[in-house]
Amino acid sequence: MATWMNNRVRNAALEDIANRANQLILMSGDSNVYLTANGAQKLGSVALTPAAGNGSWIIEDDDGVSGKRRLNLAAVSGISITVSGTVTHYGFARSTVGEQDVYVISPLAAGVAVTAGGTHNVNAFTLLRTPDVTLE
Repeated sequence: MATWMNNRVRNAALEDIANRANQLILMSGDSNVYLTANGAQKLGSVALTPAAGNGSWIIEDDDGVSGKRRLNLAAVSGISITVSGTVTHYGFARSTVGEQDVYVISPLAAGVAVTAGGTHNVNAFTLLRTPDVTLE
C-alpha cells in the first residue's frame, strides 16, 4: 500500500490561498510583484471574499477517487475595467494594510480585449489541483 495522506495536508496550500487571496486582478502581463501586478499590468480588479466554502472559493475532491483536491473560484461578474488592453492573466492577491502579495497567476488560453469603462466577467473555474502524491 502506498503511504496515505489526510486531506487536511492536501488542503493546506489550497486553504492558504482561499483564506488569504482577497483580490482578483485582470492583468496584461504575468508579474508576481504586487506593485507591478496591481499597477502597470492592471486593467481592472475586484475584491474577493476569502474563506474556503464561505466566500469566492470552494475546495473539493477532484475526481472522488484519487484523493486529489482542487481549488475552484466561483463566477465573478461585472469587474470594472479601468485601463483598455488585453487581459492575458488573472492574478490572485492579498491586499491589506501591511501585506500585499501575489499568490497565484493564472494565464488565459487566449487574451481578451477589454475597454476602459466596460466590465469583464470571469466564469467559475478550477485554479489549482493538488498532485496525486505517493510517499516513500
